[in-house]
Amino acid sequence: MSGLNILSVGIYAEVLQRWIGSPRRLHAQMKVSVPKREGYVVHVPDVVQVFGQWSNGLAGILEWSGVAQFAPDETLTIYGRNGTLVYNFTKDEILGARRGDKELRVLAIPPELESGWTVEKDFIDAVVNGGHPEPSFETGVQYLEFTEALNLSARGGHAVELPLP
Repeated sequence: MSGLNILSVGIYAEVLQRWIGSPRRLHAQMKVSVPKREGYVVHVPDVVQVFGQWSNGLAGILEWSGVAQFAPDETLTIYGRNGTLVYNFTKDEILGARRGDKELRVLAIPPELESGWTVEKDFIDAVVNGGHPEPSFETGVQYLEFTEALNLSARGGHAVELPLP
């Protein structure tokens, strides 16, 4: 069961929370753009668009599509006053540029900051040996709040404040 999760929204919500914190406000639109496919009726939206605002003043657009043909790589791009940072999930590559640069360049990850996927191992280790793996229960609640806020916003046609009451 995935609850209110749609497409890959949940996993990216978790990444966003880890990198820039939880949003304070979300305004979402969702649509089933291809309602009939191969003899069945689709009920789960295949397009999601979100305008989000964070407490630190950051604002951004988030978009997901399950039907876009020839879509570009999956990326998270952060535009700031002094530069741009892009994480390409498809290529597992970080690009960056400072104000005044002519183009993005690949940024190397220092070995001490590089890590692989260990979520399952970390959870088992915490059960066996004790500890506090990440994502934690609290992180999971924030992720569920994010997906619920998107659904509430899309259904109601208005922005939703976080955390939810």
